[in-house]
Amino acid sequence: MFLAVVLFLRLHSDSTFIQVNTHTMKTFFVLLMLLLCTGSYADNHTAGDYQKVRHALGQLLPGLTDFEIRPASIDKLLEVRSDSSVFYVSTDGEFLLNGPLYRLEQGENLTEKRLAEHRKNLLAKIPALQPIVYPAGNSRHRVTVITDIDCPYCRRLHQEMAAYHAVGLDIQYLMLPRAGKDSPSYAKTVDALCARQPAQAITAAMNGAVPEPADCPHGLDQHMAMARDLGVTSTPNILLADGTLIRGYKTAAELVAILAAAVVGGQSGSVGKP
Repeated sequence: MFLAVVLFLRLHSDSTFIQVNTHTMKTFFVLLMLLLCTGSYADNHTAGDYQKVRHALGQLLPGLTDFEIRPASIDKLLEVRSDSSVFYVSTDGEFLLNGPLYRLEQGENLTEKRLAEHRKNLLAKIPALQPIVYPAGNSRHRVTVITDIDCPYCRRLHQEMAAYHAVGLDIQYLMLPRAGKDSPSYAKTVDALCARQPAQAITAAMNGAVPEPADCPHGLDQHMAMARDLGVTSTPNILLADGTLIRGYKTAAELVAILAAAVVGGQSGSVGKP
């Protein structure tokens, strides 16, 4: 059995706005009940189904040009992924479901699982961005942290570095100054990245020191772009090797417990506040 927690839209090519009324809500619940009763999914979509969905998206979202369509886990729906967003469109091009889709028996968030696959693919590109790495001596896992040197909880996480290392966690940073490119945080991050020893400079900045002014081909914009591609706009966020996104600060003990549960359960997804 499946459950969709959704923003429900009926797609009309001549609509300039979305109106939710009694008839629309009744139609939504009829559609949802049909989805819940479909049971196992078989991939029997036709080329015409894909064409109808592309046409509907072109009418509703004309600016959406870079997206992927593939079968969803429920018959009569196709899954659409664009960057860090996943939503669903009915094969007749009439309905759009925007929200997490759950498989109830397993308690599995299928939408988040799909996003985790996307994030895992992006992880392979991170080494080319020259992340700031704090390696453990007895490395067992490497986790990626999207961080900001002026974020209080990022600083608290950084203070746990020895504890992370003690349990075998390598930490690699992608820098995301939340205040944007014209902010003091951005300038300080550039200065730290351009220091002779960037990892030490970032540690000092996390402890309140102001880095010496410097300039170099720093790659900070690429760090910020990757955070955006990952769907991350806040800090800190922790990304595991399987694409699981952990929102917010976690102690070393909490992070080890999450990693152990992921290994046992074999599931990826998102942990923490949405």
